[in-house]
Amino acid sequence: MKRSLLIVVALLLSSCTLHVDRRVYYVAEDTPIEAMKTSEELAEYVQAFEERTGEYGMHAPVYLAYIEDPTVVGRCLIHVSDSRITKNIEISIQWYDKHAEDTWLVRWVVFHELGHCSLGQDHRDEYLTSGEPASIMNSMLPDDGAAYEQGHQYYEYELLGY
Repeated sequence: MKRSLLIVVALLLSSCTLHVDRRVYYVAEDTPIEAMKTSEELAEYVQAFEERTGEYGMHAPVYLAYIEDPTVVGRCLIHVSDSRITKNIEISIQWYDKHAEDTWLVRWVVFHELGHCSLGQDHRDEYLTSGEPASIMNSMLPDDGAAYEQGHQYYEYELLGY
């Protein structure tokens, strides 16, 4: 039963990298996972997500963490224990330290990971005629947040299915 639950969860959720392969990071069932709190540096982005979705406190906590793989920007961690599923979202502290000034790009990554972990969204790899991703759930991370800043209402409506 637990194995089939893991398979179902694996099919529903994914994690992102710069070249985003569809990996989900699982913690072994016997490894305790502490429910993290959202990092102060990321709280404003989580608050913006809550305001857009209208679901306050319903998301996985988003926090900065050291991620060994330099191509991984963010990931959704899922821990299955007995009949409980715990989700946490890690954002690479190494990536964040390099990109913290580009608030729109950070917002893109946080919304993208919350899209996976909280909304059950999968990757959508289509592009606009301008060459920009057609979805915040695109598996490729933009070089910067400029297009998102200009079109954030479009991207967030698209994420939420409006």
